[in-house]
Amino acid sequence: MDGLIAFGGVMALITGGLFVAARRDPAPRLIQRYARARGLPMARPWELQLVRHGVVVRAQAIIRHKVERTTDVTATVVVPSGLTLPKIEREALSIPIAGTPEAWAVIREAHRRATVSCEANAILVRVHDAAANEQVLDAMIELAARLARWDDGLSEALHALPGAAPLEEHELDPAVVLAPDDLMIGVRGGRQLVAQLAVPGESRATARIIGIGGGGGVGGDGEACDVVVDGELPAPAIALLRRVGAAELLVTPAGARLTWAEVERDPACLRAGVDALRAIRPAAGPYR
Repeated sequence: MDGLIAFGGVMALITGGLFVAARRDPAPRLIQRYARARGLPMARPWELQLVRHGVVVRAQAIIRHKVERTTDVTATVVVPSGLTLPKIEREALSIPIAGTPEAWAVIREAHRRATVSCEANAILVRVHDAAANEQVLDAMIELAARLARWDDGLSEALHALPGAAPLEEHELDPAVVLAPDDLMIGVRGGRQLVAQLAVPGESRATARIIGIGGGGGVGGDGEACDVVVDGELPAPAIALLRRVGAAELLVTPAGARLTWAEVERDPACLRAGVDALRAIRPAAGPYR
């Protein structure tokens, strides 16, 4: 006898003596209802506008239902390549970003094994589909979007430099340009902080600044970094380079560039780097 029997959340199709069990899966219907209720496109990303480093960034968000070993619902926010994202443990979230503890609490209350991860230029928040509901989906998107806006103090440090203005549509991103000499400082490739000053000159030189203990930055006791110079640099510039942290300097007739080993965020190190470049290639007029 052919027929359809429903029990315990499982649809059992009986036909010609063949028993086929198919799990009733509410996640796709939930996502459809969620998208319709909020005017979002179905099964494709929608645009988010996030403010990062004082600049509006266009990001993309999507909620997906995925079946692997377990059936999961994932909220993903993707930012443009080159923007830094926080380092996140898959099973825990401890970054003190405004709004994230509340969103995380909503998610974890529904599903204790929820995960948050950062993969390349994307933030992913994942729960098992049984834990998903509209409130949880809202919290997942909220959490992913807030993490995508995170900059760990870099925006404040860059914009606090004297004469700073946002630098847009440049390979350094995020970045600022400083008056009066158009010195540029920002993140390259999402991995390094770079400061460059295009003031022509005759000298050529390179320098390697070695952090205390082989790491980056000035030691906690105030001990300065070692500077290994190939060529000639002004003594005031060398003194300033001792305060920038682990970095490399290149001076050519076209200008000077300082590249930190990582995305440096210490305001004192940033200011020392800016002052070092200006000591190497001073432009006409006062800096301060």
